[in-house]
Amino acid sequence: MGVRKELVKANLLSRRRAASHAATHLHVGVATKTTGMAEWRGANLGRLVAVYDLNDQPLFYDFPVVSRKGENLGLIRTSASRVLGVPVPSVYLGPAPWDVGKASLKASELVNREYGGKVVRTRLVCYAYPKLGISVEWEKRDEPGTRRTIVDIGDFSIVPERAEPGMRGPGAWSFYDHIPENRVPEAVEHFASYEKMVDELQERSGKNLAVDLKLYEFKSVQETIGAIIQIPLFTTKILGFCTHGSSHECFRMHGQENGVWCVVATGQMILDFWRYYNSQTAIATAMGTGSGGTSWNGEVNGLESLTCNHFDAQSDLSPTFSKAKAEIDANRPFDYSYSYHAMACVGYRQQNFYVFGTQPVNSVLLYDPSPVNVGTIRWETWGAGISPVAGFVYLRRP
Repeated sequence: MGVRKELVKANLLSRRRAASHAATHLHVGVATKTTGMAEWRGANLGRLVAVYDLNDQPLFYDFPVVSRKGENLGLIRTSASRVLGVPVPSVYLGPAPWDVGKASLKASELVNREYGGKVVRTRLVCYAYPKLGISVEWEKRDEPGTRRTIVDIGDFSIVPERAEPGMRGPGAWSFYDHIPENRVPEAVEHFASYEKMVDELQERSGKNLAVDLKLYEFKSVQETIGAIIQIPLFTTKILGFCTHGSSHECFRMHGQENGVWCVVATGQMILDFWRYYNSQTAIATAMGTGSGGTSWNGEVNGLESLTCNHFDAQSDLSPTFSKAKAEIDANRPFDYSYSYHAMACVGYRQQNFYVFGTQPVNSVLLYDPSPVNVGTIRWETWGAGISPVAGFVYLRRP
């Protein structure tokens, strides 16, 4: 049973409070020289964009990170409700490869063309975490009631609202409905520990982080961050080079070539790392990928066959941050999957010191093959949603 709407609503954050969390995350990331964020010194937060859950409640607030010259540097995604357990589920490195306004217009035109529907409302939704789409509510002429069509924000395909069980690929599900209601007290308590840092930083600096966003222009705030947070704060490891040497970079982004091939593209990134180069068509065939996506066993068998059985592949449906860290420490990228989506994990950031009474902020660095043909790179906070991670797939030498 998922979280009741009343619980989500009772724990909603104001947009100003969400901005405070985004600002804190931004400036701590710069102060600790977090990979991908160290270059954001002097940046500001842009106007937020609300992302809704499929149950029609606010799920995330997305804040663009904007340089002093007005360039989009990245995106900080904050939680809209404390039931998610963490204030900042993810940070995208690089500008978001989507335009909500243009996507909404295109989705509306698609619904009108395909169904002859009169559009009532469009919303940006997270339809299968972390995938985004435009939810189009429309009316059919001479028929009562409204209908909903979800259009993917990357390739503008119509998203099926049902998915094949055990398959990662197309489908839609409510994030809130997947959080067990009995975990909400734990999540809210976990969230409260993060709020202490924001409150203390605002109190000591004398700045309202939701208003005084250009904090790096204030020396007092820099000094306050140093006083509250012990530096170095994190242990970080990121896979940049394979074990064959450091003269070349084997790991790179591969966007999925269609809305079904997230596991396929993730496998392509991992295989490339070990110098097994294959097209996504060949990988999809080896994994037995169909219109409903890819199964766990299909991925395991495909990875082993494509490495000529020189590697062992193994799925793990009991994922933990410690296991993720162990793989990266062993210099092995791996598949990091949610219920209907797969990504490649290539790094971690573990917090070593933190304010007494708060929780450590541990993160993983993900190469996400979505949106189609593009992909995104982001830091994902471990424990968001307490926790939506479904499993890992490892590729190891025997």
